[in-house]
Amino acid sequence: MFTRIIQPGLLCVLDADQEKPLRLWDKKIRDGQIKRTVSDEIKGLVLDMTSKMPMTSYIQCPASIKQSLGIHYPYLHIIVKLSFSTMFAFDVQVTDEKNVKRRFRLSTIYTYADIQPFSCKLPLTLENGWNQICVPLHHLVKNIYGTGYVDTNRLAIYPNCLLKRVYFSDREYNNEDVPTEFHIEDMDLSENYRQKYTSLVTQKRKSSLSYYPDLISEKERMLGTRKLY
Repeated sequence: MFTRIIQPGLLCVLDADQEKPLRLWDKKIRDGQIKRTVSDEIKGLVLDMTSKMPMTSYIQCPASIKQSLGIHYPYLHIIVKLSFSTMFAFDVQVTDEKNVKRRFRLSTIYTYADIQPFSCKLPLTLENGWNQICVPLHHLVKNIYGTGYVDTNRLAIYPNCLLKRVYFSDREYNNEDVPTEFHIEDMDLSENYRQKYTSLVTQKRKSSLSYYPDLISEKERMLGTRKLY
């Protein structure tokens, strides 16, 4: 989709503020719904994804399985809040320099890294409020599989959660270098929520996954599992 397009420094694939935020996405929701609503906390539009069968319900991009995102940027960002469940997961499929497709699934239900030749499951820790997840895809590919990251093919996000924005970046930016809507500290938070949230801002980096890779040795890549905490 984006292979032949000149990609800017920040490339957004889902924005709840857009007229059609899911125009690039396919929806598979069982016993639930996706609706756009106004969040009182951030005083803005969000996508509310709910399902009683979260692991068989999802949104995925691109909408067609015959397409590939073709996004070369190595940083994936997801601005998200858990809704009524503490369970959250998302998948990202990438191609490495050996032309092998690898799928990473990150979820709050995992406590171990489960590493297979073409897929990897990793634990994810989120705060109760809004989280800005940052996934350094190139570091994951390099340190887990020993190869180089080329591009991202597909992305899937599972209920139950509130989504504000999903985007890719060519590098890690300081907050002052990107538009305010791309980081949660500058969202228009309501006053009550702002007081609660201020103490969590310094903990936001817990949602960044840059701490995984160096913990996984060559032997553990072959064995397949490792407890990370």
